[in-house]
This record gives sequence, C-alpha cells and structure tokens, in this order.
Amino acid sequence: MSKCVQRSHLTKPAFSGHCKHAQQDTYVQACFSLINVTSPNDAQLKRIFGSLLNLKLVDFDDVMKPLGDQISQGSIEVYRAVVKELLPTPAKSHYLFNTRDLAKIIQGVMQATKTFYDNQVSD
Repeated sequence: MSKCVQRSHLTKPAFSGHCKHAQQDTYVQACFSLINVTSPNDAQLKRIFGSLLNLKLVDFDDVMKPLGDQISQGSIEVYRAVVKELLPTPAKSHYLFNTRDLAKIIQGVMQATKTFYDNQVSD
C-alpha cells in the first residue's frame, strides 16, 4: 500500500557565474521564499480546536462545559477517516481534504448559543 503525500515545490533556473544573467540571479532569488509547513498531528489539533471550543462553552450550563474536548476529538476522528477513505481519483479529483475542512466543522459548532443548547440530550 503506497502513501501519497501532497507536496509543492518552487524552483527556478540556476545560472552559472560566467553568464551575463548572474547578476540578475540574485535579484530573482530575493523575490522567492521557501516555506515548509508540516501537517499538525492529532494532539496538536485537539489542543487547538479543544481550546477554542472550551472557551466558547464557558458561558454554557455545567452539563455542556466538558463537551468541548469530546466534540473536538470526535471531529478529528471523522476528519481522519474522511481523509483516509475518500481519496482523490481522476473522476473525483475534488476529494482533497485539509485542516481547513476541520476548522469549518468547529466554526459551525461555535455558532451554537446557550439559549438553544442547554443540555446534552437532543430533542
């Protein structure tokens, strides 16, 4: 089983020192930056989104307050399952999921108000 990793590379032609474009090479090089961003692991995601949800739930009833960590953990598990199962194919190349999709879930949960959600049981 092979693992596909999404990567982006920025390259430019390298000029030799004897070329008349050698001086321009430093100007072109100054226009680019190399940034490497790794994907956060589950513990980091839980800390980020759990902190946000726990801060939101401070104003809610005591029954609802401890649910922030559970909601964030469940959302992360669903996100990981979707990333693992719904792989992009030539017919469905739009199946690319990233942490922005997880953030959208958490943003939706954070729109809850305590007037509508006052207990753990849904009616």
